[in-house]
Amino acid sequence: MKNMLGYFSHRGKEFIITSYNLPRPWINILSNGKYGVLLSHTGGGFSWLIDCNLNRITKWYQDVYSDMDGRYLYIRDKDTGEYWSPTYKPVMRDLDSYECRHGLGYSVIRSSYKGVETEIIFFVPKEDTLEVWIVKLKNNTGRRKNLEVFTYVEWWLGTAYDIDRQFHGLFYDLWVEDNVMFVTKYF
Repeated sequence: MKNMLGYFSHRGKEFIITSYNLPRPWINILSNGKYGVLLSHTGGGFSWLIDCNLNRITKWYQDVYSDMDGRYLYIRDKDTGEYWSPTYKPVMRDLDSYECRHGLGYSVIRSSYKGVETEIIFFVPKEDTLEVWIVKLKNNTGRRKNLEVFTYVEWWLGTAYDIDRQFHGLFYDLWVEDNVMFVTKYF
């Protein structure tokens, strides 16, 4: 049965959201009991290890309704300079098509913008303390596209914070190895 927010899949294992423009964020919690992710239907949310209040991995404001937390994905056309977010936020450019499927232990966001289809699969592996984003792009324009995909993450690596104290970022070390991003905090 469909309603203005979405509907359950035929087998009832997913809730399918057909619009990014909802009155409130539709949230899915992805967790293996150690590592967790709060993920909204527009890609917002935050990550934590063991305790969502005492050991946050990414920044989160104590306001789920704002849905403007610290990690997102962007796509940029290097030839035109135009950019968008396949999850809608934070760029908030109107997408040509959009669908979010929240299931048990995973979420899938599909969208298209000017002939470029995107699918992002989010999940937390059963045994590892990490999250996985599988990003797939398909060019349906019939002409060559020169696209760049990049992410934005506001690291927190600690407890709840005072919004006026942003100096904590001075104590991070970030490096990339084998296409995996690592970050550590020195206190």
